[in-house]
Amino acid sequence: MADIFYHLKKGVSAYLENILPYYFSVFTILLGFAVMILAGTLLVIFNSESMFYSDVFLNNSSQMELIDILVVLMSSASNVLIMFIFSFLATVVFIYLFSGLYGVCLEGTRGKAYVRTFFAAVFRRGGSFLLASIVLFILFGVFLFVLTIPIIMLGADLLAVLPSYLAYIILLLVTGFLLLPFVFLVPVAVVSGKGVHDSFRHGINIARRNYFELLVLQSLFFTLFIISFIIGLQINFWLGFILDFFLLVPLILFTTSSYYLDKSVEKRPEPKLREFPVDIVVPKTRTMPVEVPKEKKERKEKEKKPSPAPKKAKEIPVSMISSIGSKKKKRGIYVVASKTPITISGKPYRERKKREAPQKKARKKQAKRKVLSKKPQKIKKKGRR
Repeated sequence: MADIFYHLKKGVSAYLENILPYYFSVFTILLGFAVMILAGTLLVIFNSESMFYSDVFLNNSSQMELIDILVVLMSSASNVLIMFIFSFLATVVFIYLFSGLYGVCLEGTRGKAYVRTFFAAVFRRGGSFLLASIVLFILFGVFLFVLTIPIIMLGADLLAVLPSYLAYIILLLVTGFLLLPFVFLVPVAVVSGKGVHDSFRHGINIARRNYFELLVLQSLFFTLFIISFIIGLQINFWLGFILDFFLLVPLILFTTSSYYLDKSVEKRPEPKLREFPVDIVVPKTRTMPVEVPKEKKERKEKEKKPSPAPKKAKEIPVSMISSIGSKKKKRGIYVVASKTPITISGKPYRERKKREAPQKKARKKQAKRKVLSKKPQKIKKKGRR
């Protein structure tokens, strides 16, 4: 029940936020229906022009009311056929445009609907909505046919078994009311973007999961319709019409859209972990012995053999480093660049440097003396001529 009240509240808020596009859609639908009926009426009048100049009509025109005029006009079979065709076309236009009203309700439930939402829903989903409505009308016609079978079979003897027939009608009505939740969400599913077959399948799946909620929801709407009908009959017709037109119908459309959008999301159950009793101990996996060919055995044995140990590095005294190759300083010792690994035997570089420091000083002094012994060359200055 809490879920139903939540969707009713959401439907009311969506209706108040999108009231302008909703009534634009409603008046567009009524305008399309009225245009088709008016076109059929004008065609009947033009077809019956000769009747208006007849003596019967001219003599009694002042005493005839509108109903009498319609009876005279419908006395012709061609006029009846014209009105039937245009009434059928008006119904088709009404159903086709009604898909746009459902589109406005769906978009308004998601957020904000606009006038263009109506036309977009009509152009995209109008044909599918019309086809789904024809299927629903066929199902309703089959139900009415089953309801009238006793009248066709019994005929005049129906009065003798009238109480049984009334019980039969009540039983069929209750059965139809109980089956209605399975097709209650089909129109909304079609406008939301699904095909006709998928809409019926999806509506039935939602009804199977939430049957009692849908039954309570449609019972609530049915009760509100009965109350507004009683108000229209007993108190005032226009008051009942206003309640239906401005309150009940938008409440049904927006609430149904909200309910469908909520329930159409398929919630997948989380995977359950397999539970084992505490006593069970999982045994260790054992490999079965397999016969291996000799070639593979030899290959595996070779792979298992340890790789040969690396050659020991040559130890060379520090005095021989200059004759081996290029030298690089690294962490206070000499490192020789050569193909074979070499380790340097001797004391670290810092100790050797201290030992060779006096020899370096002597060499520097000797180099200075050689430089001073040379006579500086006199630079001749160029004078002006």
